[in-house]
Amino acid sequence: MKSLFLRLGLRLGTVPLALLAAAVLTGCFDGAGARNARAAVPTAAAPVAYAAVARGKVDVEGGLLELGTTEEGQVESVAVKEGARVAKGDVLFHLGTQDAQLEVDLAQAELRRTEAALRVQGAGMPAARQTAQRLGEAARAGASDQQRADDATRHVQEIAESVTLAQADVAIARQRLSLARHRLERRTVRAPQAGTVLSLYVQPGSMVGTRASRPLMVLLPDRPLIVRAEVNESFVGRLKPGMRAEVAVVSDTRGAPIAGQLARVGQTFSPSRLDDDAALRANVRVVESVVVFTGPAALRIGQNVQVTFYD
Repeated sequence: MKSLFLRLGLRLGTVPLALLAAAVLTGCFDGAGARNARAAVPTAAAPVAYAAVARGKVDVEGGLLELGTTEEGQVESVAVKEGARVAKGDVLFHLGTQDAQLEVDLAQAELRRTEAALRVQGAGMPAARQTAQRLGEAARAGASDQQRADDATRHVQEIAESVTLAQADVAIARQRLSLARHRLERRTVRAPQAGTVLSLYVQPGSMVGTRASRPLMVLLPDRPLIVRAEVNESFVGRLKPGMRAEVAVVSDTRGAPIAGQLARVGQTFSPSRLDDDAALRANVRVVESVVVFTGPAALRIGQNVQVTFYD
């Protein structure tokens, strides 16, 4: 090697020795050495192709429950506070029951009256039937006139009709009592589903009615969270239920995305409700698609997210 450097140096004269050494060394690494060096250089991983990206908002299937009342009156007591966990059927608040209880008492009294009238009407039936039968036999034997027998038979029919009417009165009274009890029960508002009380807009002494401008209570039901994603009309054709999705919180750039799956694609186009630009909201058409989470999702209702769909 040294003799090679000397010969090259003599021939080239002014070429620096360092450059000659570099050239020779480079030549020595040609072939298998160069291939091994190139193989050692890491290559970037190919990016994963995605089908679409969409804005979204965290929600719960069916939405939040806005609770009111079908009765009017003054709130007597409230059994829960904001943030409370409730089970289905738990009492939320009571309305005053004095008037409703009076209706129940009146309906019970009316039922007792009609039942007594029915007993009175029915009490004369056995004797009337016996008399009609005896007079009918006597008339056929010639021992009595037919008119008396006919009158006795007609009397039995009149009693039967009176009993039928009395029975109808009893049935009506029972229905009125059932309705009064139902109205009394509706003075107590209960949780229609298990969940968490998010907002409470009522307190003891509040006057409430069926035409309230806002709900008396908002309940977050115990259901899995979902994302309602607005997919631009240009990308809807790429989506199909079951495809993989990743959900990233817009305000958290460092957090890892949450795994999800496209549950369904909407059937109608509508203006965007999530775009920040008012002009774009009016012109852009989107299809609302629902994403379900396949992993833990520590998110809140109404949180803005970005959804990426993968083929």
